[in-house]
Amino acid sequence: MPCTSRSPSPMFSPLTISVLLLACSLASAEVIETVRCDTTVGPFIAEVHPSWSPNGAKRFLDLVKDGFYDNSPLFRVIPGFLVQFGISLNSTANQKWKDNIADDPHPFNVDMKKGIMAFAGYGKDSRNTQVDMKKGIMAFAGYGKDSRNTQVWVGYAGCTGLGQSPWETPFAEVVHGYENTETFYSGYGGAVDQGCLKMEGQEYVKDNFPYLSMIHQCYLTENRKQTAVDEVTQGEI
Repeated sequence: MPCTSRSPSPMFSPLTISVLLLACSLASAEVIETVRCDTTVGPFIAEVHPSWSPNGAKRFLDLVKDGFYDNSPLFRVIPGFLVQFGISLNSTANQKWKDNIADDPHPFNVDMKKGIMAFAGYGKDSRNTQVDMKKGIMAFAGYGKDSRNTQVWVGYAGCTGLGQSPWETPFAEVVHGYENTETFYSGYGGAVDQGCLKMEGQEYVKDNFPYLSMIHQCYLTENRKQTAVDEVTQGEI
């Protein structure tokens, strides 16, 4: 008897396929946390994007949750370039977070505009990027491969040259209060000795740099959202 050709039975029902598609959609989404930093000249608010820099975003959020940035100086303020912070006046806190984190790959679709945050670094294995580093970018500071630690900068207008090193991947964007970051006291420029600041803390600031702007507190707000990684947009705070 000849075989009768039949259409194969579907492996999944339409409902099952819909559930699978939803699961895939959620897997490609990221949770964007919002961090507010209150300073002596007013607050600024940043959205932290793990998809831009997974290691950097996690380290920053862990530091914020631990209160590391609370009561810390904005010790390097260079108009037209950047403001840098991330040395605690508490030597115990600096020791606790002394271990560095690994570099992240550079993002390809991040517009490096005002408010972006990234870690800083210090030198080896430089990597070019097509991302335009404009004012407001946030990243970690560093000095070479896998050198990111606790120090963070916010880029000002004219911050050309930033973003060329592998440790300078942005992890956040200042979405509100950027204008306050441009009013931090800049009279000392980059004169603060970071080693002395770590060792002597408050006394070093009081005796040598009494006019430094300060961060009172950085903390997570309740404004968190989930968004598709390839559709990251600025939200309302």
